[in-house]
Order: sequence, then structure tokens, then C-alpha cells
Amino acid sequence: MISSLTGAVAAATLDTVVLEVGGVGLLVHTTPATAASARPGGADAPGDVAGGA
Repeated sequence: MISSLTGAVAAATLDTVVLEVGGVGLLVHTTPATAASARPGGADAPGDVAGGA
């Protein structure tokens, strides 16, 4: 299981975020509150976007 990711936010929906990590777009299912705080095109996302263990 992955416990953290760091990357640029490419897109965000109600409960998902797409992070660009090493040239790969990773779709991360997350809480609506976390997805709402993600800003596409902004700086790198915090390492706890995926949640945490």
C-alpha cells in the first residue's frame, strides 16, 4: 500500500486527484475535503494527499 505521494496536481474532482509523479499521472481516491483543497497547476501537492496509514 502506498502511504504518501508528492507531485504536481494535474486535475481534481469531487473525490479524486490526479498527481503527476515522475511523468506518470496517478489517480488517487481521497476525501472530498482533500480533493477540494487540491489546486490543479499549482505547486507540488503535500505528501499526505493519499491519506496516510
